[in-house]
Amino acid sequence: MLRGLYTAATGLSAIMFRNEIETNNLTNSKTGGYKKEEVLFKSFQAILNNRISYERPYTEGAPIGTLGRGVMVDDVITYFDIQGELVNTGKDFDLAVNGNGYMVIENADGQRFYTRNGSFGVDYNARLTNDDGYMVMGQNGSLEITGLLIDIHDDGRVYVDGEYVDTLLMVDLIDPKKVGSNLFDTDNPPIEAKGKILQGYLEQSNANPIEGMTKYLKNLRAYEANQKVVQAYDATLEKVINEVGRV
Repeated sequence: MLRGLYTAATGLSAIMFRNEIETNNLTNSKTGGYKKEEVLFKSFQAILNNRISYERPYTEGAPIGTLGRGVMVDDVITYFDIQGELVNTGKDFDLAVNGNGYMVIENADGQRFYTRNGSFGVDYNARLTNDDGYMVMGQNGSLEITGLLIDIHDDGRVYVDGEYVDTLLMVDLIDPKKVGSNLFDTDNPPIEAKGKILQGYLEQSNANPIEGMTKYLKNLRAYEANQKVVQAYDATLEKVINEVGRV
């Protein structure tokens, strides 16, 4: 009888974790360049049952399949291949990657990250940076904007007041992994990117808030169902204990 109690408990734990992921997707539905995540479940070790026949020995029973012992989190996948909506902002320092690729940024310690959130600006050293102050990298180092008019072509070439400055460094990643909400890293060498740069555009999150809220509500209903199973087993066990105690 306790098998069902434990099975329901694994469901509660798994659903709680999935709701944390869905909540994070909803929170970042307006974060530029964010890539949504989804939880994958798998069954615990299944056991084989035999259908007992009263006309034949038990050993000749026909297999009817497996009986699950609950669920557990198998993996959390990120939808890197789904591009978010490209929104026209009209700002010269806003950049978006249309297609495959990531822009390269570097912090003060020289550590590089990759991003598709091109909400950039110019710091007091005339360097192009993101909102965290990380420098946007060109092929020859950090990009410096010392003029008034900036023109960035779709191949990444940067012109300031009509003069060529550098080419925006853009790469593609093999097996990228998240570092925060819209920064990425990889354990593999970067490869050539095939995407194009769009100046005056920003890529939005690929997390759909309506879809996310629907999944969140479905998770709540599933959680309530498992909770009722636990409560039913608890009431049954209490009744058994009380009756056995009286005997």
